[in-house]
Amino acid sequence: MGLLNPEKISSHKRTSIFTVNHFTYLEAVIRNYKNILICPNIITEIDNLLQNSFTGDDKFRYLIITKEIFTKSIEKYYESKIVITDWEYERLGITDAVILRMAKEADLLVSGDSTLCDYAKSLGITILDFKKYVNDTLFK
Repeated sequence: MGLLNPEKISSHKRTSIFTVNHFTYLEAVIRNYKNILICPNIITEIDNLLQNSFTGDDKFRYLIITKEIFTKSIEKYYESKIVITDWEYERLGITDAVILRMAKEADLLVSGDSTLCDYAKSLGITILDFKKYVNDTLFK
């Protein structure tokens, strides 16, 4: 949403708890990394959450932005039949189990899912718990 139109962050149903300052911070953090890892599970969740939220020019811009991000990212694929053997699957579900597999190969996991971040942290994965960051900024 921030790349589409930062002014819509606080009014869109999926991002209304965030501010432009939150987006600016997240963008600055991500900019420090050369590569972004994604997986089909994440792409599907993003598309399911946002694709049908837009019409007209916003939808066109959304498609351009996501195509650019997905093209520049490194896409990892893990077979579900393998991931479901991980203990993380039973506790977190398929997408989060895949994310934890990817995060073990990454320098930083950025997530707004504090439960996922807690599991990642317990595995020694460096995290940015974005929900915690947002909550902490509410009281400053």
